[in-house]
Amino acid sequence: MARNFKIQTRHNHRALHLQLTGDFDGSSACELLSALEDCLDTANRVYVHTKTLHEIHMFGRMVFEKGFSRIRKLCCGIVLKGEKLVV
Repeated sequence: MARNFKIQTRHNHRALHLQLTGDFDGSSACELLSALEDCLDTANRVYVHTKTLHEIHMFGRMVFEKGFSRIRKLCCGIVLKGEKLVV
């Protein structure tokens, strides 16, 4: 995982907000996918905020896109906010 990558979480009713900061590489993508899988049963909506991401590594984007397509089939209530990880 990129040293400066962090996921900050905030709950709001049955919604979960994940604020991503730092650089996004393959390990960061795996961490984000794991966080999304963990919250599928507890949150109706999940908002992933990408505005404060810095560098997006191509491999990280590819790992995320592959895993996200699988997760999106399980839960359609995931919203990507920002333009940095558009799928």
